[in-house]
Amino acid sequence: MLLLLSLIYNKSLSEGVVPQEWKRKNITARFTKGSQSDPGNYRPVSLTSYLGKMLEATLKDRTEQDLTDNSLLNDSQHQRDHV
Repeated sequence: MLLLLSLIYNKSLSEGVVPQEWKRKNITARFTKGSQSDPGNYRPVSLTSYLGKMLEATLKDRTEQDLTDNSLLNDSQHQRDHV
């Protein structure tokens, strides 16, 4: 499975194209509190593709690591602390 994901991710990155399914969002209402019959007690939640989120997180982490490793961030730029 990991090899298949790697192939899909690499093809997406090399072609600069993200699969349409990864862009699609499902908006659903999530109950917050109070009366369930009151529409004001719900908030919209966007559900996006898990595969797209995984690629996005991987790219973000790799970019941050490259910037840090190559000392391309200065003190005035935000760096996330790694725990």
